[in-house]
Amino acid sequence: MQKLILSLLSAWLLLIQLPSASAQQNEFYVASGDNGIYRLTINGQKNRLAKPQKVADVNHVGFLTQHPTKAILYAVANHNEAVVMGFTKHKNGQLSMLNSQAINDGQTAGTHLAVHPSGKWLTTVQYRTGSVSVFPLAADGQIKPRSQLIHHQAVKQQGSKKTKPARPHWVGYSPDGRFVFIPDLGQDQIVIYQVTEQGQLQAHGFSQVKKGSGPRHMKFSKDGNFVYLLNELAMTVSVFAYDAQQGTLTAIQDDQATIDEADWRTASRHSASEIRVHANGQLIYTANRGHDSISIFKVSDNGQIKRIANESVRGAEPRNFALDNTGQWLVSAGLASNSLSLFTVDPVSGLLQFQRGQVQAVPKPLCVLFWR
Repeated sequence: MQKLILSLLSAWLLLIQLPSASAQQNEFYVASGDNGIYRLTINGQKNRLAKPQKVADVNHVGFLTQHPTKAILYAVANHNEAVVMGFTKHKNGQLSMLNSQAINDGQTAGTHLAVHPSGKWLTTVQYRTGSVSVFPLAADGQIKPRSQLIHHQAVKQQGSKKTKPARPHWVGYSPDGRFVFIPDLGQDQIVIYQVTEQGQLQAHGFSQVKKGSGPRHMKFSKDGNFVYLLNELAMTVSVFAYDAQQGTLTAIQDDQATIDEADWRTASRHSASEIRVHANGQLIYTANRGHDSISIFKVSDNGQIKRIANESVRGAEPRNFALDNTGQWLVSAGLASNSLSLFTVDPVSGLLQFQRGQVQAVPKPLCVLFWR
């Protein structure tokens, strides 16, 4: 009897440590291009997607992120000028403007952004101008004026006098905040910077990928030991081992295709858009435009991956998608179909189950951000 009680107690302790599908965790925000920012929720008991509610009027809003400890949402936008914006998130989910700062690199809006784990700095990348910007953050989360601007250099094309412009597409800090990683689609590199004590970026190195792959977005594994890079043009995932002490990447697996070769003939244009890691760390998901699907990969103990399935997004041109913090739901954003589609996730098999009738209309959805 004592052993049975101990076993039940252990199981209960494990259960309460797992992420729960609380109301807050079911809440997410969608950047809607020229139409502002929308808020939606998922009814966890019924797997229902609530109707979208507009919570911010912003012109040309792009990617979203959030402060690591404060109730603040950040966005890149072209709101009269190219800016990075901060919004206070209230308990009812509404947003109010905190402040904004000009990126000051022409009229090109920021493409992606990330906040340092300490909450002290925010970094943006600008695809069109090939630049990286750093903004200090105040103690209350307000954005201070830009403190650094770096331009990536154009790459000379082999056997030609022409140069290929730099195209930084994503930015993210390492889990410990010591390094910044920027996949550059133009350079076919992951450019690496070291973060100084003042939050400034110093050139540290790069990791080269196959010519013409078009690196777009990347994610760290849950244990921080591996990096998964999504190549937009080749529609592949590259896997790297990460040395956290040295801040270096080593390729450990050849590029893994996100769709079958035969599927390339099903649309006139194909490109990969987003990559996400499941909460359990054992599954990787990517989105495919043209094929209009989500690719599902299993992760082995050595960090390598194997594609096991593709699931239709029930929409057109999935520009972005996101998994909730518990790993129970996936929301896909169809840019061309002006729609959001809801799927449940099997945490063991990784397979997705489309929730029929749970599609909501949002104009030009560009980014999906689940609130922590």
